[in-house]
Amino acid sequence: MTQQAPDCITIHTATRRTWALPGSLSLLAVASLGLYLAYRMTDRAYHWHQRDALVYFDASRHLPGSESVLYGHPYGVSKLPFTYPPFTALVFRLLGTAGWDTFRLLLPVLTFLALITALRSSLRASAIARAWPRHRRVALCLAIAAACLWLTPIFIAFQAGQINLFLLALILWDFSLHTESRWKGLGVGLAAGLKITPAIFIIYLLLTGRYRAALTALGTAGGTVLIGALVLPQASLHYWSSIGGLSGEATGHGRINLAATHNQSLNGLVLRTLGDTPTAHAIWLAAACLTAVAGLACAAAVQRHGHELWGAVLCGTTAVLISPLSWAHHWVWIVPALALMVTSALQMAQGKRALTLLGGLALLLWAWYAAWPVALPEHPPKLSPAGIIALPPASDAGLLEHLWEFVHQNAFVVTGLFALSAAAAWSVINRLHGDRAVTQVESAMSGSSISP
Repeated sequence: MTQQAPDCITIHTATRRTWALPGSLSLLAVASLGLYLAYRMTDRAYHWHQRDALVYFDASRHLPGSESVLYGHPYGVSKLPFTYPPFTALVFRLLGTAGWDTFRLLLPVLTFLALITALRSSLRASAIARAWPRHRRVALCLAIAAACLWLTPIFIAFQAGQINLFLLALILWDFSLHTESRWKGLGVGLAAGLKITPAIFIIYLLLTGRYRAALTALGTAGGTVLIGALVLPQASLHYWSSIGGLSGEATGHGRINLAATHNQSLNGLVLRTLGDTPTAHAIWLAAACLTAVAGLACAAAVQRHGHELWGAVLCGTTAVLISPLSWAHHWVWIVPALALMVTSALQMAQGKRALTLLGGLALLLWAWYAAWPVALPEHPPKLSPAGIIALPPASDAGLLEHLWEFVHQNAFVVTGLFALSAAAAWSVINRLHGDRAVTQVESAMSGSSISP
């Protein structure tokens, strides 16, 4: 009996250590979620206005009978047109069958589940997190989700009732599957069927040699087009014959200002800097083409070295950069990026330098994207959770102040371009010096050594 006591103590100590981190993360998640809900309930009319969701609901509620006026007609209190494919309108018609009150309550729940799914897929796709026990992954997933709720893209996604987290969940689920899975490409194809922008991932699959997945994605996206054409033939003809005109409908009549700071794309950056001129448009087009080629090349290079999730993040970042219109809530790729940085920091916890560096970068990235309260001209004197991109412009200030103004007005674009540049530099170093140079850097960060 006396010989077994130390063993029991050892077992209990190991158990406490095993559950210490998951328990702490779970408590932080619950506290953050409670504080988040309490804050949003202080002004439900503003924090849960769901104006974009109302556009989706109004546009689809009379389908298929009203398909002739699906496009080009203003919907909701914001009087915006519906600019998604006909298949997406059918999905919203199905979700809105029970009426607006049910739809507006159901959408935030589904959005949160999409966030959890995206993070769960991120951890599954991460080679680091796959080796962890299940309870640790669950706790970490909940903790990161609770932290992400305070980010500007995610905050607005819940506030306006946006669908970008659903697209993110579909794409990350797809990339968490094994390469030989028969379902590989299905998530990308569905995302591209709901919104055209994710179609860039089909090109990415081709560049990374996953031809069967690319064909699956292309076939799935084509299937959504076919369903839309069969059920809504008039609307489909109008949409697919005038895709470029739809953006004109959305931006016409002063409804949307592409130069607004919430347009965090290369196009928005150019318009804010040079104004709406033919020269500015030509510069944006050239920059977008260059960024598309460089971004896809970097994403493919990173993926070929075994970093599947980073490749997907870089491809998604490229998509929002080159799109002519990328609102702040389109930058949902911050979610898997944060998950990757946190898991990498925890993996290198043995090395203080690595933990400090990666943990500090993750915290800095979170702070950069956080929905900090800002006084907006349209909501005086109320402070709105709009983040640093909504900070007021400098007036009668010096060079440094104007430089800071340029940076904070294009905050997400700057970080996106920095990420692509860092990936490009990593790829060049890796090509010139091989994997050993990268391994030496990682070893130096963790405080270990490599034998000569």
